[in-house]
Amino acid sequence: MPNIIDIYEKYYIPEHLQLHMLRVAACAKLISDNWKGEQIDKEAIIRVSLLHDMGNIIKIPEKDLENEKTIELRRKFIEKYGEYEHYTNMAIAKEEGLDEKELDILDKKRSRKNEETYQIRNL
Repeated sequence: MPNIIDIYEKYYIPEHLQLHMLRVAACAKLISDNWKGEQIDKEAIIRVSLLHDMGNIIKIPEKDLENEKTIELRRKFIEKYGEYEHYTNMAIAKEEGLDEKELDILDKKRSRKNEETYQIRNL
């Protein structure tokens, strides 16, 4: 996998989202380095963590985006990948070379309560 920052820049990922994925990967590394249970694929977990929310800009309502650049990015992502961020995450992960095992991990990360969470956030 190329340098992760190069990948983030390639897809114009906003800095706050980059930081989130880097923090998640750091937590995943800390946990996996100290894991005492069944053997796990640490590298796969970290690689997935670094890319797990690449499509999240799609789920942010346009009215909540801070500037025209991120609004345009959201529109381009929807045009290319569709309106569901999970499919965008999966497509970008494939484009960036995650293997089948890593794609399976990413696919299982999907939130089953996105709509419910969105409604609660907007009460």
